[in-house]
Amino acid sequence: MKRNTIMMQLLVKVGFFLGLIAIITLLLGYYFIKTQIEELQHEQINHATSVVLHAMEATQQSAETIENMIEQKLYSSSKGIMSELRGKQVEDISQDELIELAAKWDVEEISLWERIGDDIVVTKSSDETQLQMGSKDWGYWFTAFDQLMSQQEVTVEEGFALENYWVGPISRAELFEHLYYKFGYYYDGTTDFMINPFILDEEIYQQTFESGPTQMIEKIAEENVDIEEIAVINVPALLRGEENDVVEPATDLPVLYGSHELETVDDVLILQQVHSEGRTENLLFEENGVQYKKVYKSLPNDRVMSIVLNLTRQKDMENQLIFLFLGSLVVASILFFITIRFIAKRQLQPLQHIVQHIQGVANGDLTQKLVINEKNELDWLADHINEMTQQFNRLITGVKEESHSLVVVSNLLSKQVYSSIQTMGETSTAMTAESRDLLNEIEISLEKLQRISNSIGDRSHVGKVEWDKESTNQLKDSIIEALSQIVKLEKMTKDHSVDVTEITLMFHDTLQELNEALNRMDKLSSELNRKISFFKVRDQQE
Repeated sequence: MKRNTIMMQLLVKVGFFLGLIAIITLLLGYYFIKTQIEELQHEQINHATSVVLHAMEATQQSAETIENMIEQKLYSSSKGIMSELRGKQVEDISQDELIELAAKWDVEEISLWERIGDDIVVTKSSDETQLQMGSKDWGYWFTAFDQLMSQQEVTVEEGFALENYWVGPISRAELFEHLYYKFGYYYDGTTDFMINPFILDEEIYQQTFESGPTQMIEKIAEENVDIEEIAVINVPALLRGEENDVVEPATDLPVLYGSHELETVDDVLILQQVHSEGRTENLLFEENGVQYKKVYKSLPNDRVMSIVLNLTRQKDMENQLIFLFLGSLVVASILFFITIRFIAKRQLQPLQHIVQHIQGVANGDLTQKLVINEKNELDWLADHINEMTQQFNRLITGVKEESHSLVVVSNLLSKQVYSSIQTMGETSTAMTAESRDLLNEIEISLEKLQRISNSIGDRSHVGKVEWDKESTNQLKDSIIEALSQIVKLEKMTKDHSVDVTEITLMFHDTLQELNEALNRMDKLSSELNRKISFFKVRDQQE
């Protein structure tokens, strides 16, 4: 199996470590860049919101100023027209007279309103299309009409009121779809009818709802390439859907300023949430392969600003930064690996000598000395390897000497054991033969004593020989006792002869086993000498 080198392991570990750092750096960099872009987008949104709000306020102030001038003009015209018609009945006033009065007092048209039953209706007008138009379904408009004609103060919040006078907000004429007027109403109780002069307010409408903030929004979108569109949405009007009828632009237009073309299915739900909770929401969506981010920001007076950001440039920037980072990382990694490989190869070169020296020691060569001229751990390692090799050299040399002595001792012991076995065999044989001869002589002596004893006994009974009885008895007893002792000696001699034989046999067996052990030791010594001869050692005097 192929071994991994230290350089390869070092490169792998360093590469893994650098890769981990690179991934962490990439993630942190991506997060940082994304955060910075989002902060920039947030600043753009806040700036656009601030500019649009300022434009709305400025436009509103300008429109209010113009409207106030128009309202004052209508008030003056209304009083002048009333002075012209005071003392006349409605039946006596012709359409041509009203047209002349409209031209005289610089108004678009003049209508006269009378209370008929529970309704207030146009009975005379310079524009005959307005005749017989009722107002009881006009909400707060009818309330204002009723209060005027009842000689009461007009308390409705919308529009502008003075004594005997009320002017409604800019609104679309009931019978004209795209014409917006400013309607004034005057009634002082001197006539049976209420005077209604009105002028075309297209200039104010254009300034308030079609220019002004809208132009500012278009300018913001042009200056910020990421902003696709901006819209100021009138949420209640938008939620009315198709049933919404734009009579008063300020309350009925769904999109007050800007454009709202990039719609999503979640628009209505999110607009309701932002409007009701007064917070900001974000929505990511894709249309025609382009990714967008839509920001919904709550504004006063039931308005919500929607800003659509085109994320193409952001995504391109993120991708470019990622590719740039990855490319830089690859180039840096290649340069780093080349550099670290060169440095490692130079620094680890002494390690090759150490490996070769250790391989020589493994092959039995203890005669070489490792020389490393480095002022680092490799130098320290070389010194310790030399010391270890020297210790091995001493050990093997000592083992060789002891092995030689062991062989000599083994040979001497073998010779002594052989001589002892031979001597013990000869001694045992001689002792066994002598014991056998002694026993034979003892047996012959016993037989002779037995016959003598028997002979003495017989003679003492027949009286052939005169023996002192007492002496005879003593002699007999002595012989008997001698016989008894000789018998015991015979038995003991036989037993000792057997024991000597057994001991001799046991000693012979022991010497044989010792001889076999010495033979094995001799073989082991020879094998140890053979193995030790594998090592090459230096002379201790070197």
